[in-house]
Amino acid sequence: MATNEQRIEALKLHCESKGYDFDIDDLDINDLSFETSYGDFIVLTDDERMERLKEYYQETLWAFNAHFLLEKMGLLTDHPSTDQQLVSSFKKFQSELCEDANPLVKALVSARVGGIEKIMEDMEEIDHDNALDAYDGEPTCHDIDDITLWVARWN
Repeated sequence: MATNEQRIEALKLHCESKGYDFDIDDLDINDLSFETSYGDFIVLTDDERMERLKEYYQETLWAFNAHFLLEKMGLLTDHPSTDQQLVSSFKKFQSELCEDANPLVKALVSARVGGIEKIMEDMEEIDHDNALDAYDGEPTCHDIDDITLWVARWN
């Protein structure tokens, strides 16, 4: 478990790497988030980072690449024309329902794959930075007292 002092040190290193002046007196601490004059930041351990990513992916599962989802759910065949129709239909479903498609997509993923965790295992090679850092997709990672901390800007 990281202390606030360790999180503040990681935030300071992050701000310095981005060229921001860091003033601890200008810091408003709220759980794992920190408000500065440059914006709102989160400072997370590896476990907290994975939990945040899991939550984010569960909320946005409806928007995942249709071919990727159908492949992971084992719904694609060896017939290109059938697969193309299935992908096209799934894309239409996604575009028409948007966020409202998420409960059904989550249920399908849960039933066919075993949950978002299984999807995330297949995404290990994917750069998760955009999901973690909504501002510029460039979180930083710092080792403070043998604890890895991720710092990301939220606005």
